[in-house]
Amino acid sequence: MKRYALIGYPLDHSFSPEFFRSFFADQGIEACYDAIPLPSLNALEGMIKAEYRLIGFNVTHPYKEAILPLLFHLSEEALETAAVNAVFVRRTDKGFLLYGHNTDTGGFSSSLDSLEIKTDIALILGCGGASKAIAKVFRDKKLPYHRLCRRPAEPTDIAWEAMDASMIRQYDLIVNATPVGTFPADLDKPEIPYEGLRTDQFLYDLVYNPPLTPFLKEAERRGIPCCNGMDMLRKQAWLSWEWWRKMEQ
Repeated sequence: MKRYALIGYPLDHSFSPEFFRSFFADQGIEACYDAIPLPSLNALEGMIKAEYRLIGFNVTHPYKEAILPLLFHLSEEALETAAVNAVFVRRTDKGFLLYGHNTDTGGFSSSLDSLEIKTDIALILGCGGASKAIAKVFRDKKLPYHRLCRRPAEPTDIAWEAMDASMIRQYDLIVNATPVGTFPADLDKPEIPYEGLRTDQFLYDLVYNPPLTPFLKEAERRGIPCCNGMDMLRKQAWLSWEWWRKMEQ
């Protein structure tokens, strides 16, 4: 039986295995999908060798960027974002080669389109691998944006401590691209000046477990429209599956 997986650490919060198992059962596909927590990427090679039926795997926090040096080839999306969330395993006589792709971009873009949000400028919370996918989508849509970072790396990045209530009011769309608020640390929320938010803004949390994060609770309490990352999860998962199938051909 073909096997697919999710790697990252920790993985207690992830709904990806449940999504794929349900999908495989509904479609009559003989395959399995499991969460494989890796405390370190040093364990990746041994895991792939041991799981000889492994065709592909998704990558989540904290390895979307760290895995890049281990990959043989990157898709255009992965190159543009410098982050990977889907990997295909091609077996060879000498071992295996890993191909990287990014379906977070397509998943977020499709999810954003379905919301039909009117926005002139956006703010991304965080500067990790997920933020790079979101930033690419905004560039493709010609939407101006800034990233809020602990360690600014780009000219348009803003230092986290510099954000204040008057500044945060400027943004029509605010996307939490950090893991803050994810189960089991689901009492945490990004440290932003919530008192400066407007009721006609939109808050999008890439976190989907719990469904209503403290970040989104702040939005609901203020009557601000919002959504979590479940729709994006489903869309990027489907895109991963389509890419794996294409790579197998």
